[in-house]
Amino acid sequence: MNSVHDKFMFIGGIVGCTLNLIVFILMNIYPTKNYDSFKFVLKYLRLFDGAGAFMLGVMGQGQFLPGLNFAVSHGVCQRMGSELCSKITYAACINITMIVIGGATFINLMRYNVFYRKAQLLTTSIYDKIIFTCVFIIAPISIFSTCYQFQVYKGKDILGFQLDPSELEDYKKFFTPEYTLYEIPINSELNAFSYAVIFTVLSILIIFSTGIYYYFCVEWSLKKARKEAQTHTATKITKVIYHLRFQNLCLIVFCFAPIITPMLLIVFNVPRILKPITSNCFIFINSYFTFASFFATYHFYKNELKKCLHDLIMLYGSILASILCFGSFLLMQFVPSKTQDPFKFLMKFQKLMESILPIFLGVMTQARYLAGYNGIVTSGLCRVFDSDWCSKISIVITLVVADLLIVIITATGLMRQVLKLN
Repeated sequence: MNSVHDKFMFIGGIVGCTLNLIVFILMNIYPTKNYDSFKFVLKYLRLFDGAGAFMLGVMGQGQFLPGLNFAVSHGVCQRMGSELCSKITYAACINITMIVIGGATFINLMRYNVFYRKAQLLTTSIYDKIIFTCVFIIAPISIFSTCYQFQVYKGKDILGFQLDPSELEDYKKFFTPEYTLYEIPINSELNAFSYAVIFTVLSILIIFSTGIYYYFCVEWSLKKARKEAQTHTATKITKVIYHLRFQNLCLIVFCFAPIITPMLLIVFNVPRILKPITSNCFIFINSYFTFASFFATYHFYKNELKKCLHDLIMLYGSILASILCFGSFLLMQFVPSKTQDPFKFLMKFQKLMESILPIFLGVMTQARYLAGYNGIVTSGLCRVFDSDWCSKISIVITLVVADLLIVIITATGLMRQVLKLN
C-alpha cells in the first residue's frame, strides 16, 4: 500500500465487510419480534453492503483519476496479475452500489405505501415494476455480460495522454506495474460495455429521483399527521422526520454522489481545485457501506433497542477493538521498525492479547455485572449455543488474559524505568 488512499480503502473494506456480516449474523441469531418485509430487506442488504466494501476496498482498492477518467486497481486482483478479476470486481462494485440505491428506494417505497398511499407494504404500480426490474435484473446482467470490454492500460507511457503539465507528476505514479488502469470509453469509441454503463447511470438517476419523491411524500404525510397529533406524539413524529432526513442525506453524500460523480466527469471536465476530492470519491462509498450497518441495526432493533443496547455496544465495541489491535499486531510483525526497541516482542504479545480479550468479553459472553447480586449475566454466543461450559471457559479465559495484560504492561513500564535510570 503506497498511499494514504490505499490504506483507507483497505481498512474501510475490512471494517465494512466485517460489520455487515456481523450484523447479518446478529439479525439471524436475535430475530426481532415484529419481523416484516421491511426488516427482511434491511437484513439481506447487509450481504450486498459487506460484499461491496470487500470488493471495492480489498479486491479492487479502487481510485478514480479525474481528467483521465480512469479507474485504478491496486488491490488483490492487481497483485494476482489478473485483469479479468479486476474487471469482474469493478462490474460487481457498479452492480452492488446500484442495488444498494435500489434497495434504499424500495424501503422508501414501503414507507410511501404505508404513510401516503395507505396501502399494503409491498404494493407496486406498473412504473415501480418497470424501474425495479431495470435496476435489479436488466442493468446487472448487462454490466456483467459486457465487462470484458473494459479497456485496460498497464505500464503505458503517460506522455501518450493529454495531460496538463501540472497533472503530470500527480498521475505518473499510476503508470507503473503496481497499478492497473481501466477506462470506460464514453467520449471516444463506444462499445457494448459503454452502452451498458450509460443505461446503468440513467437507471441510477431515475431510481434515485424516484426514491427522493417517495421520501418527500412520506415526510409530507408525517408533517400532516404531526399537526393533528397530541404534543407527545408530535414530538416522536418530529424525531422520525429528522432521522429519515439524516439517513437519506447520508445515502446522497456517501453513496449516490460518489457513484454519479465519476460518471458525470467522463462527460464534463472538472476544475482542478476539486480533483483531490473527486479522486477519492470511492472512499465515500466505502464509508457508506460501514455506516449502513449501524442504520440497519437501529431500524431492525428499534423497538427492542433499550433492552439490547448494552449487548450491541459490547458487540460492536469488541469487534472494532479486536480488529484494531490485531491490525497493530500484524503491522508490528510484518512492517520493520526503523528504531530498535528491546520491548518489541512484549508489545507484539500485548497487542495479540488485546485482540483476544474483546472477543471473549464482548462476543462470546457479552458479560454484565449485577450489582447487589454479586453475579455475572452472559448473553453472547455461549448463550446461543446453550452451553454453560462455554460461558465458564470464556469467563476464565477473559480473566486470565486480563491478568496477563496487567503483568505485561506493568513489567514493560518497570523495565523502561530501570533502563532510564541506568
